[in-house]
Amino acid sequence: MSGVLSNRLAMHVIDEAPECVVVCDARAEGFPVRYANRRFDLLMRHASGGYIGASLLKLPFFETQPAEQQLVGAAMQQGQGVRATLKSPGRGTTAQWMDVLIEPVREPSGAISHYAAYFRPLLPQSAPAPAPVQHAMPPETTGTFAVLQPMVKATRDDSWLQDGHWQRFEELLRHQWARGQRDGRALTLLVFEIDALAAYRDTFGRTAADACVRKIARLLTASYRRGTDVLARINDGAFCALVQTTDLGATAAHARGIAERVFEMQMHHPRSTRNRFLTLSVGVAHVVPAIDKPPQLLLQAATAAARRAHLGALNGAVVADENDLATTA
Repeated sequence: MSGVLSNRLAMHVIDEAPECVVVCDARAEGFPVRYANRRFDLLMRHASGGYIGASLLKLPFFETQPAEQQLVGAAMQQGQGVRATLKSPGRGTTAQWMDVLIEPVREPSGAISHYAAYFRPLLPQSAPAPAPVQHAMPPETTGTFAVLQPMVKATRDDSWLQDGHWQRFEELLRHQWARGQRDGRALTLLVFEIDALAAYRDTFGRTAADACVRKIARLLTASYRRGTDVLARINDGAFCALVQTTDLGATAAHARGIAERVFEMQMHHPRSTRNRFLTLSVGVAHVVPAIDKPPQLLLQAATAAARRAHLGALNGAVVADENDLATTA
């Protein structure tokens, strides 16, 4: 038999929740905070209610991360849920990266009245070790493409790393490419390559290398959480993300932030040619699909841009140019 909690008990449960919970007004400018539970108040390190009425996007989490602020704000303006990785407002050793999930709260009519934001520490030291990652190389592209049902997004867990996901990702890419051709809508693909992963494996062994790959995969999982974001593993040390965006500059800035967070993990790499810690190189390709071009062009262009990023500034993200997008296999 199901029951209904009283409002008082429901609020008590939320206030004692093990994660930070914030509720903001979806109908007021800036999405002002209307409620926050006790754990969030402890995270903010000041008197209870001091941030009530302030814009969610103006809280200390966003002030030093304008790219994340812009992406989250754009998603909320469009009535979408969004996930982001933000640094807590602590100082020194008290600061930590937080996984932030923001979801719309709808009235019975379907209208969005509020947004609920849930904050959890990212990659806590006490977290159990994830299951071993299966290493899958992308298959050769063969056959004709058939329109598929939308693929179930696997960005809420590690299943996108397993064998067989690449094939599903490639099918989805073809589907989106065909839709882009029909509607004249641009597609954006990002490639994340772990620099000198083979040398790292040779130095520390496969187990240590796999652990680093899993850490980076989890960071990507937390960084691309919108319903339209899809992740895939290309090969042993490379990943890609298919995203929808109209702001290429903000997308590249977000990707650079991910690369910086990998660097801040300080995974020691004595044989790297770039730095003494493990690093990422990121390529971004953004194009309206042409009738005479295959969808593989998007992946090739993003990969070429990532290779140039490897030769450029540390933690860089390079956007594919016309030469990259003119190349075909």
